[in-house]
Amino acid sequence: MVKNLLKKEIKLNASVQFLIWFILAPFFEFIPNYPRYIGPFYFTVAALMCFTWGLQNRDMLYTVTLPVKRNDVVLARCIFLASCEIAILILSVIFGLIAEYISPSNMFEAGIHTNTAFAGLTMIL
Repeated sequence: MVKNLLKKEIKLNASVQFLIWFILAPFFEFIPNYPRYIGPFYFTVAALMCFTWGLQNRDMLYTVTLPVKRNDVVLARCIFLASCEIAILILSVIFGLIAEYISPSNMFEAGIHTNTAFAGLTMIL
């Protein structure tokens, strides 16, 4: 049942803005002299927009009419957002390492470099 609710979350609550930020957030790692943690932060803001998008679409009214447990509804939303955040973390670290490898040493002076502190900061965001 959670699998079907997860499909519902993807189809109803993943707005266009959410998908655009999901695609573009890792590419912020390539912008010279731009803090690296801004891409994952913008995606976090877009993830919060999923809740607003659900209110506009009356997602809760639709979900209440389904024969599912409330715990499954909450679990599906948490799994959806957590899996997207983990994917952004992994993609940001991978793209950050690529940017560190292909760029000159003075290209990224703002913020922190891609290391374990960056991954930890991204998890906090």
